[in-house]
Amino acid sequence: MGQILVMENKRVRVLDAQFKPGEKTAMHTHPDHVVYVFNDGKLKLVPSKGKIQILDLKAGQTFWFDA
Repeated sequence: MGQILVMENKRVRVLDAQFKPGEKTAMHTHPDHVVYVFNDGKLKLVPSKGKIQILDLKAGQTFWFDA
């Protein structure tokens, strides 16, 4: 995954994260966050607890994720 820090201050951090098809990342956590989708695609989320989600992403969509 390519990830670039776009800007950061005391209240917000903006990252540009790009995934290649089939790319995986290690299990990790995030604080509350917003995702803005630039390109259509699918994203599979596998939480340590709970239900696996497969998101059908469309350019221009936004998502809110709790920590």
